[in-house]
Amino acid sequence: MCPYCRTNAPLVYRGLDAYCSGCGKPRNLLSGTSLTHAGKPARLAGGVVHAFGWIVLVVGLGVAALVGLLLTPLFGATTGAVTGGIFALLTLLAFAVVRRGGRHLESSGDATRDRRREQALLALAANRGGRIQALEAAPVLDVSLDEADQILTRIAKTQPYDVAVELGDEGEIFYVFKQLPAARLAAAGPVGVRVAGAPAPGAAAGSDGPAAEDAAAEVEADRRAHR
Repeated sequence: MCPYCRTNAPLVYRGLDAYCSGCGKPRNLLSGTSLTHAGKPARLAGGVVHAFGWIVLVVGLGVAALVGLLLTPLFGATTGAVTGGIFALLTLLAFAVVRRGGRHLESSGDATRDRRREQALLALAANRGGRIQALEAAPVLDVSLDEADQILTRIAKTQPYDVAVELGDEGEIFYVFKQLPAARLAAAGPVGVRVAGAPAPGAAAGSDGPAAEDAAAEVEADRRAHR
């Protein structure tokens, strides 16, 4: 947890320095999860597995063709074709398994990256009164302005009960994180400022003073007079 903003914001690394993605304050290295490197090891491993799969496919098909050619003169074309076909089929099955593993690793890396991004955006919103814009999120996520807007739009669409989209007075787009206490306070107005038409603190408990008591007595007297 960040000691400054008290959120579980992941760290953003700039060179050898680490910063809180929520408040931007410097943090100790390895004092939290990394946003900069989130999902990269899994995606890199997925790329390596994909490359290995293609090597298996090329080498396996080559071996299948070679076996078929070698067996044809010795045992006939049928035996050579069947044996080579079996090797080719095994190669294709191995290629499919390896490719599936590579896709799983890449998907796992993307999911980890998306989770860390959501954590960072949640912490950033907590430090911005519950509302953020794409131009504030872009440098934190280390993406372009358009990509940051796409990320926030996707979150708003997939989590409509948690994130809402609002338009500012000048047409700017704000993404409101409704599950944050800060967002609810911002929507209700500044703390300590009474909203017009709202009851003053203590009114619900009946502490309106002598004037309220006199008004109640007058209403009771009128009601008795009309009986």
